[in-house]
Amino acid sequence: MQQKSLRRFYFSLFLKINLVALAIFLVFCFLSLLGLLGLGFLYFQRTANLSGKTVGEFWQMAQTVKQAVQDENRSSLTILALGSDQSIKRDTTAVLTDTMFVVKLDFQSGNIFILPIPRDLWHQELQTKINALLSYGTKYYPDQPEKFVSEHLSQMLGITIDKTIVLSIDDLGELIGSLGGVELNVESGFVDNQYPRENINDNQTELSPYKTVEFKSGWQKFNQDQALIYIRSRKTQDIKLGNDLSRNTRQQQVLMAISEKITSWEFLKSPENVAGLLNFYELKFEKYWPLTDALSAATLLLTKHQKPTFINQHIPVWQDNQPGYIYHPNPNLYHNLWVYVEKEPGILRTAVPKLLELK
Repeated sequence: MQQKSLRRFYFSLFLKINLVALAIFLVFCFLSLLGLLGLGFLYFQRTANLSGKTVGEFWQMAQTVKQAVQDENRSSLTILALGSDQSIKRDTTAVLTDTMFVVKLDFQSGNIFILPIPRDLWHQELQTKINALLSYGTKYYPDQPEKFVSEHLSQMLGITIDKTIVLSIDDLGELIGSLGGVELNVESGFVDNQYPRENINDNQTELSPYKTVEFKSGWQKFNQDQALIYIRSRKTQDIKLGNDLSRNTRQQQVLMAISEKITSWEFLKSPENVAGLLNFYELKFEKYWPLTDALSAATLLLTKHQKPTFINQHIPVWQDNQPGYIYHPNPNLYHNLWVYVEKEPGILRTAVPKLLELK
C-alpha cells in the first residue's frame, strides 16, 4: 500500500512541473526503487550487476543517504532546471534553453514551489534574452556552462540557487526510445507548416528550412522522433495551439506518459529496466546533482511530509488592466526581438523571493 502511495505521489509530481523537471523526477523515482528491497535479494543482485554495482554498493549508498539526512541543517533547497534545445541533429552552435524554472523544496512546511522563468526575459547587462545565457556560459565556463546561467539568474532574481540541472532534447529522446515510445491522447489535432528541418547543409540550398508536420486527434503511440516533434512544435494557424503555453502543455503530457510507464509495476518488476534507469541518471545528471545528495533531499522531504503541497507560482505580466512585474515593450527598442522587460529596474530581486517565500 505504501509503495502504491509513493507511485501516486510521483505521478502527481509530473503533472505539476515542466520539461526540464524530468531530472528531478528521476531522483524521486529512484528513491522509490530503493524501497523495493523487500522484493528479494536476487532481484537487487541482478539489478546491481546490470548497473555495474554490487548489492554492497547499493547498501552503502543507502547508508550515505541516511547519514546525509541526519546531518542536513538547511530549511530549504532551491533548484534551477534548464531544458536546452541542444541536439546533434541540429546545425547550430548556439545552445538555447527552451524551458527555465525554479523549484524550491521547503523541508519545514513540505511545500514545493514551482516558478517558471520566461525564456524571453531581457538581461539588460548582457543585452540578450536569458535563453542565451547557457550559450554564453560555454565561453566563460566551458566544462560547466550552467554555472554562468546560475550566477546571472541568481543576481537577477535575488535568490540563492543551490543546484542547476540541464536536460537536452536528445536526453529526453534517448529516454523515450529506451521505453519503447509513449502513448498519448492528442486532444486537438494540428498542422505545423514551419517546423525546422534538420540536417540541412550548405549544399542543400534548394531545400526549405521548414517542413510540414501533422498530428491527428486521438490516442496514438509515438516513437522518440515523433514525441520530440510533438513537444517542440509551436507554429500553427490556430492561435490557441501555436504558442509557448500550448507547447508547455504538450511537454507536460509527454512527461506524464513517461512517468506512467516508469512508475508502473510492469516497468519496476524488471531488473533490466531499473538498472537502465539508474545508468541513465548517473550518465546524464550525476554531474549536476550527485545521486546520494539528491536522494538525501528527497528522503528529508518525504520523511517529514509524506504528501508535499505543490504551489505553482508565476511572474505576473503587466497589462493595461492588470499590474505585473514584467511587460512586453516595443521590439524596435530591443534589436527587433520579442522580449519581456522588468517594469522597474531590479523589481524581480524583490518580487521573486516573495513568490518563493524565501523572505
